[in-house]
Amino acid sequence: MAKVASDVCDARCQLFHSEMIRKENAIRMKWFLKNQQRLIDQLREPKFIKRAKEIITEPKKREAARVDKPTICNYSADL
Repeated sequence: MAKVASDVCDARCQLFHSEMIRKENAIRMKWFLKNQQRLIDQLREPKFIKRAKEIITEPKKREAARVDKPTICNYSADL
């Protein structure tokens, strides 16, 4: 009997969470549509373009600076 009650609760919780996700996505999309022109205008400004390029190249620089070190074993091979 308890399994049936928990199944009902699980279904309600899942429905609640999926509804909240749908609502959040709708609000996010509404905000984007409202601010779309402002976002596009900001992309044309040089300081935003420069920052976007820095963000893109940053992982490449970090990867190039990485040094592979040899593995150090704490145990003796002849044991």
